[in-house]
Amino acid sequence: QERAAPPIRELKRREWQAAFALDQQVLHDDLNWPEKLKSDAYKTGFWVKAVDFLNGRHKEIWVMSEAKNQLTGLATLASEWGRSHRATIRVHPSWRDQLERPLLAKLIRRLHYLPRRSVQIEHPDDDELMNALLQEANFQPRRTLTHMRLDLKE
Repeated sequence: QERAAPPIRELKRREWQAAFALDQQVLHDDLNWPEKLKSDAYKTGFWVKAVDFLNGRHKEIWVMSEAKNQLTGLATLASEWGRSHRATIRVHPSWRDQLERPLLAKLIRRLHYLPRRSVQIEHPDDDELMNALLQEANFQPRRTLTHMRLDLKE
């Protein structure tokens, strides 16, 4: 049975740890390539925004949460001067196949207010729903990367 999707809102300053936890729960460490996601990746606040501004960066974080304030979905849009926009969508496993569409729609609406550049979105290649939603939104794959890893144990 489909549940009503929670509303989309900006990430609150005190929720950065919950956002990081959701990211870690949803996306395997190997997919945060070439480096693991930093634990403070979702921190916001005056100083973070000031440093980003001075360095020509801009980041928006949008979330969906249940009534008990547990994050169920997360979308980020990061821009850096002269580079592609980078977008991510993370959805809690219990909300899979329900929140991807509204989160992607939010990202696309926000892109209309930002400088025109290419958009890079990383997601597992076997994520059929996300692939279908991106094609439906007129995204066209330009490059598909396969990341491989070899653990050398002593």
